[in-house]
Amino acid sequence: MLRLFLGMMLFFVAAVAGCSNAPREIPMKEMARILMEMLVDGKMVVNQNPRTVVSDSVAPYVERIGYRPEDYQLTADRIDNDSARAGELQRAMLDIIDHDKELGYSFRKMVLTQDLQLEGLDSLSINRLVNELDSNTSRLN
Repeated sequence: MLRLFLGMMLFFVAAVAGCSNAPREIPMKEMARILMEMLVDGKMVVNQNPRTVVSDSVAPYVERIGYRPEDYQLTADRIDNDSARAGELQRAMLDIIDHDKELGYSFRKMVLTQDLQLEGLDSLSINRLVNELDSNTSRLN
C-alpha cells in the first residue's frame, strides 16, 4: 500500500512539475541566433542591452522555436548578471558567424552599417560601401 501511495505521489509531483509555467532558460546557441536575427531585422541595435528589448518585439523570434517572451527575459537577465554566460553567448554568436553563411554575412553587414552611421558617414556613402561589399562577396562565392 505504501508503495502504491509513493508511486502515485511521485507521478503527481512529476505531472505538476511538467505543467509548470515558470520561465525556462533558452540555450545560448539559440539565444545568440535570436539576438542576431533581431539585430539584422532592426528590432534592436548593437549596443542595446538585450534586457531592454520589448517583449512584443521578441515574441515572433522566440515563439517559432518553442519559447516565450518570459523565457527570453529570464535568459537575458541571467546573461546580464553572469559574465560566464555573457562569454558563452559571445562564443555562440562567433560560431554562428563562422558557420551560418547567410546569417553571419547579414550580421556583419548590419554591424558595419551601424558602425559607419556612428562614425557620422552619410547614408549615400554607407549604401555605396555596403553595395561594394555585396558585389565583392558575391564574386567570392
